[in-house]
Amino acid sequence: MNWYKKAVSQFDFEKEKKKTWNDIVKEAKDVFNIYFDLENNEPKGDSKYIKTDVKTWNDENYGILAQAVIAGGDWENSIVYFRCQLFTSKVGESNSKIKFIYIPSFAEGNVNLVKSDEKPGKWIASSNDNNWQKNDIEKCFKSLKEIAPKIAKGVEDGFGHESMPGYNLKDFWKLIRELKK
Repeated sequence: MNWYKKAVSQFDFEKEKKKTWNDIVKEAKDVFNIYFDLENNEPKGDSKYIKTDVKTWNDENYGILAQAVIAGGDWENSIVYFRCQLFTSKVGESNSKIKFIYIPSFAEGNVNLVKSDEKPGKWIASSNDNNWQKNDIEKCFKSLKEIAPKIAKGVEDGFGHESMPGYNLKDFWKLIRELKK
């Protein structure tokens, strides 16, 4: 084995990547009032790009790159959420602005969500002894696609180019709460 292949094989950032996304998921659960475990937390299919007509201060389009993820504990039915990155311009030539999580509601296709008896106003993944249903990933994605321009507009109006990339994720979550009302 040559030294380069050996050196490259020693670098593994999967744990860091998983921790970064899991930390964002934990914050998103509180924003969306949807709770589930991350024991089984697997990306599903290819990432999709959502282009918006929202322009930045320097006339680049915003877009969102979204990866569907199926998650839930061993005793839970699965739910769908999306790992998202807000970009400007074209993917590949772009600038990632914000990484965030979007969790569709029951009405938006996450059919294994049930209202929590213990936590009023909150939704949880149903236990797997209940009737499992297949989540409608396309309907879930459609809900993200519909809100994407509003997210981009809110970021552009609320953050502007001066504060990027040092955005305040707490302010971003406030934007999402307002959009989901």
